[in-house]
Amino acid sequence: MPESNCILLRLTPFRENTVIAASLSPLYGRLDLFLPGVRKTGKKQFPSVGLFRELAVDFKQPRDGTTLCTPRSMDVVRIHDSLVENTRNYMAICSLAAFLLRNSRFMVELPRTYQALSVMLGRCAGTKEDLSGFCPYVKLVFLHENGFVSVPPEKQKTLDHIFAFALGIIAEPPQFNTTYYGRLVQWIDALVSLHCNQEV
Repeated sequence: MPESNCILLRLTPFRENTVIAASLSPLYGRLDLFLPGVRKTGKKQFPSVGLFRELAVDFKQPRDGTTLCTPRSMDVVRIHDSLVENTRNYMAICSLAAFLLRNSRFMVELPRTYQALSVMLGRCAGTKEDLSGFCPYVKLVFLHENGFVSVPPEKQKTLDHIFAFALGIIAEPPQFNTTYYGRLVQWIDALVSLHCNQEV
């Protein structure tokens, strides 16, 4: 059976104790999981399914032409529940999750986007500082991974620095002044408008 890590980006209740979880995985892109029974609680039960948690899943691929997969096993890899302690970070991650769900596809690999999202979640959950301004860098990783980013040679070093930070290779972000950062975000937004699905 296929195995992959995934980050839960949206949880939709279905019937009494079932959840349909829309997630992002490095190997399979968008992964929609049918999770019966996960809403049950009790003295010895704790739901492992939570928004923005990272799971390792062993799942059965769909055979009916849908993209809904049923896990055979599921283990928690990382929990980012403290993300909710900073409203700006939480709302920025929610917006980023919506963007990725609109634009990722089943069976289309996104290993660099997954890594950038995982790093961003870890950073936001591990601090009370406002890190929302770094979320556009994850979009830039997604755009680049899908072949939508091209820069002149003199800008490549700056782009590589942004990617190294977004992917967790380095801890220090690029030091941009306010004007340059504003132009950078406008450029990323223009690429998103040109190449990506903006419908909710």
